[in-house]
Amino acid sequence: VIEVSGASTANKANIRLAANTNGVGQVFYVKSLGSGLYSIVNRHSGKAVTAASTTIANGTNIYQYDDSGSSAQKWYIKKDKSTGKYVISNSKASHIVLATQGSAKSAGANVQNINFVGSAPQYWNISKSSEAAAYRLDSGVYALNSVLGSSLNMQIEGASVYKDAVAEIA
Repeated sequence: VIEVSGASTANKANIRLAANTNGVGQVFYVKSLGSGLYSIVNRHSGKAVTAASTTIANGTNIYQYDDSGSSAQKWYIKKDKSTGKYVISNSKASHIVLATQGSAKSAGANVQNINFVGSAPQYWNISKSSEAAAYRLDSGVYALNSVLGSSLNMQIEGASVYKDAVAEIA
């Protein structure tokens, strides 16, 4: 898994490969920004996965930094149909992808941007963390039933579509 080195909350803390311990430095929010772009933010620090240079190039280091919404913090995440794995590329250069430095696959290996050639270190598995599964709900359409009785549901008074409509248990 990737992690913020030492579970740091500092700007420019390095992003690296690590053994999966479900530690706080290894849990990230992946948020859709629309148009196929995503931000990746460490839950513990609240800082965004960021390409270290505004000039996205082969070898650019990846670290965390205050979430400013800059293009260095926007990522395309695309599933490769042939492998079922994901490729994560920077918004400024879709041919530059996240990968481990020098094809390293051991804990502590640096994560950086490199030119996409389809090698194994450029593919990622993405799965919901056990923490997310325990505390977060996927976007969707739900009926909210009261614990007071399964026949009691939350509804919007008069089925209103207006701002400030009243929610009620009925």
